[in-house]
Amino acid sequence: GVLEGQEGHLDEARRHYERVLAIRRRLLAPYNLLVSFALANLSIITRFQGRLDEALEQITTALAIMQRNYGPVHADVAYEHELVAAVLADKGDLEGAREQYQRAVDTYDQLVGPGRGDTSFATVGLAKFYERIGKCAEVYRLLIPAVAGFETAGSEIGVADSLVPLARCDLQRGVPAVARQRLERALTFYERPGTALSHRGEARFELARALFASNRSRAISVARQAKQELDRSGPLCARDLERARFWLRRFK
Repeated sequence: GVLEGQEGHLDEARRHYERVLAIRRRLLAPYNLLVSFALANLSIITRFQGRLDEALEQITTALAIMQRNYGPVHADVAYEHELVAAVLADKGDLEGAREQYQRAVDTYDQLVGPGRGDTSFATVGLAKFYERIGKCAEVYRLLIPAVAGFETAGSEIGVADSLVPLARCDLQRGVPAVARQRLERALTFYERPGTALSHRGEARFELARALFASNRSRAISVARQAKQELDRSGPLCARDLERARFWLRRFK
């Protein structure tokens, strides 16, 4: 299921996860943690298939099981809050999404202290939400210190994941040169073996936008490469792929 999902084969991934869930529910108690893990994995695929009410039911059930077993302060509980937030954001419940992302950040803070370890990953999720609704001041407030924290921890993927929403806000502010620097740095991490093609395509398309004012021909070439990467990433990247296609239509 994990591999099929990463390849964007959502129907195949869903079949595997549903089989896992059915086996665990047959063999285990309803509130066993393994049941919640299966539900959480399934909810991610269900969300990407656009079945948002079903995904919300799955992830809130998973969260309730984890809270029953772990209590309110646990890394897995924090991550489930992030998954709930993503579904609520897709449903248009922006205040509910913000509240769930903040709960994830607060939970990690209680575990490891503000600005440390996994706290920064929850913070990235919250910052991406703010970037999505155009609140770039919040993005800078959250992610500039997060980048420093990831650098100290040696987490290259954390640095890269933070740089992309920062760059999008740079583009909104009209400073494409700053965005370009951030995106080129992010791509040095994303282009290494083992990183998700979807992340690479997303960052590369933003780089094309940053390049457009100074080097139009290169920007178009980079955008075409990004479109190919996003297309190969499957349904998980449908939104970014459509943005790249729309941007490139002007240059046919």
